[in-house]
Amino acid sequence: MKSRTKAKRFFAIMLVAAVCIALFSVSTAAASIGTSTGSITITLRDSDNQPLSGITFRLYRIATADTGRNGVHFSYTEDFAGNGMPAGNFSDSYLPVHLTAYAQRNNIAYTEQFTDAAGTTVFGNLPFGAYLIVPVGRTEGYLAPNPFIVALPIKDATNDEWISDVDASPKVEDDKGEYEETYISVKKRWKTTDTIPQSITAALLRDGVLVETVQLNAENNWYYRWDNLSNHYAWSVVETEVPAEYTVTYVTSERTVIIINTHEDYEEEPTVPPEDELIDTGQLNWPVPVFATAGLLLFSIGWAMLNLGKKDEEEA
Repeated sequence: MKSRTKAKRFFAIMLVAAVCIALFSVSTAAASIGTSTGSITITLRDSDNQPLSGITFRLYRIATADTGRNGVHFSYTEDFAGNGMPAGNFSDSYLPVHLTAYAQRNNIAYTEQFTDAAGTTVFGNLPFGAYLIVPVGRTEGYLAPNPFIVALPIKDATNDEWISDVDASPKVEDDKGEYEETYISVKKRWKTTDTIPQSITAALLRDGVLVETVQLNAENNWYYRWDNLSNHYAWSVVETEVPAEYTVTYVTSERTVIIINTHEDYEEEPTVPPEDELIDTGQLNWPVPVFATAGLLLFSIGWAMLNLGKKDEEEA
């Protein structure tokens, strides 16, 4: 009788363990990355939802992607490694502008396609990585779309799945405004304890194309302003060559672009967070389901053993 009871206990425990392991397997499988290539479909339509055909786009591969258990890690390709902006923060709205100018100055190779009658073009069979997409020229009656970045793959937070085939619909604005003159200015700031360079070069871009450069230095108080610019174009300013041992970031305020160079050894003054604010310790998310499943497993085993123990006492 006792041997039969022990056998029941053993099979019950193994059944609970098998169920928990199966649950854990489903959780990790949903977050896995199954392929290594993807595609980017670009659809261009105007404000009346009419397709815009014959619009040329250039595609640059700016970063490689390393896929693993903890997600995707991006690293600049050799062509873009020296651009001076940190990799990975693809939500930075100024990064595509900076990289577009960098690609032009360094004659980096690209793939070029144009939209068809439906306003669509597809860049297919792309190795995982990050891609800079640059519209070329402008269409009569419309402002030029801005360059943008697409990462492959991207995470769909809704169902915890990785998407390898991405659709992009750049915003296209009608050029209906009357001509007006505008301006744009640039300021330079340094974050360093070292001696700063004597000067840097800032470039004025019109619809992403370099049109003029100026030197910023102590004599002009690291400041310059361009006047008499047409409001029918998108104007921006970038640093052409980031000094060695520095990274660059951009802050825009009204019509001013602030270029900030931060030395690699520079450390910000520490700040004390409010007491009611949680501190981000950098803990990765992947251990959470592991520990949760392990806890469920141990609880279920204990529950099974407790109930079987009670039945043993009743049968005895």
